Amino acid sequence: MHIETHNNLGQAQQFECTRLVIRDMHNTPVAIALQHSPDHIFIMHAGEPRFENALKAMGIKDTVIVNRIGNSDYPKPPGELLLPQR
Repeated sequence: MHIETHNNLGQAQQFECTRLVIRDMHNTPVAIALQHSPDHIFIMHAGEPRFENALKAMGIKDTVIVNRIGNSDYPKPPGELLLPQR
């Protein structure tokens, strides 16, 4: 799989990988992606029932604590996100 990263909407960097761990600012894993075959990518995020098991299977020993909040608790975005047309 290929991942593309951006920092402040600057120039994109692309990497080829078979495993991706996304961590928050406290270094806590919040999502993982694992490529099993060229056309099969397993994706899971914190809050899913088996996320801790998936982390352990990947050799990640961090513990994740999830506090669920409702949609009304999220801040409203200042504007609309515009995505490039393909």
